[in-house]
Amino acid sequence: MATDVIKLRKEQRAAIGTAGVLRSLRNIVKVISIMGAVISLIVIFFAVKGYYSLPSADDYVDKGIYTFMPSRTYTMQEKYKIKISRSWQERSRSVNVVEYRAHKDGYRHLVKVDSKTDGQNLVREHVAIQRKIFSLKNTKDFITVGSEETTVNYTNRARLKYILFFSASAFYLCVFGGLYYFKNRKAKQTVTIVSR
Repeated sequence: MATDVIKLRKEQRAAIGTAGVLRSLRNIVKVISIMGAVISLIVIFFAVKGYYSLPSADDYVDKGIYTFMPSRTYTMQEKYKIKISRSWQERSRSVNVVEYRAHKDGYRHLVKVDSKTDGQNLVREHVAIQRKIFSLKNTKDFITVGSEETTVNYTNRARLKYILFFSASAFYLCVFGGLYYFKNRKAKQTVTIVSR
């Protein structure tokens, strides 16, 4: 009789332990889902903002193809943002770059390299690259793109990137909202048991 009680208590403890683990996992999944929804909202905000702030293809002037030669290599600080306990902090990291210059007009193009040695090898080899330059009308701003690029293709690809971010985030929110709705609807339904 006593051994039956001990076995029963062990089984109860095991059942309680399993239920506790499942409850903890549910809570973790719930928190991760809510964090995903918040991140999706942030991504949607920046995707819409980025999409509408992009210049149109007509705002760019195609300056043509330029030949860029590697002039020097150096280490520079690259800024990025990271989220640490509810706040975004700006950090910087060191990256090695090779600076290419179009000598007659002073345009420059930076290429990241794995190490300073790789950069020095590129400068020593002195291999030219072809880049097309788009400048923004009425400003001194410019970008360098591949030699086959057109202003229409460049702006369409940039817009497509924002559309993809928006779509993925909106899809996540729809799935999250649908699951949340059906879960709450199911919980609100009451079941009446009639005893005879």
